[in-house]
Amino acid sequence: MSLEMADKGHFVLDGPITFDNAASVAAEGESVLSRFFEESAEGHWDIDLGKLELTDSSALSVFLSWMRLAHKNNVTICFSNIPCQLAALAQVCDVQELMQGASCELTQHS
Repeated sequence: MSLEMADKGHFVLDGPITFDNAASVAAEGESVLSRFFEESAEGHWDIDLGKLELTDSSALSVFLSWMRLAHKNNVTICFSNIPCQLAALAQVCDVQELMQGASCELTQHS
């Protein structure tokens, strides 16, 4: 799994997120996002999920932790290209409103 900056404020998440690696994915992502924020003080993070290979419900906890980090730093965060499987998991886990609220497709930025 890797979270790489594709452009200023735009990140691409690549690889699987499962119970086996969720804690390390969360920590690595928090490190990448915090480092970017410290270097640029950018007020918006867009995380592209289109290259996720395999996810289970643990991926939702990773994204929720990144949402908390964004909130703590007064940064808006959104997720684009949310895979259908992940959207279905969010619905089953009753967090679809949180994920929909953080969807880039619904977020307007200037």
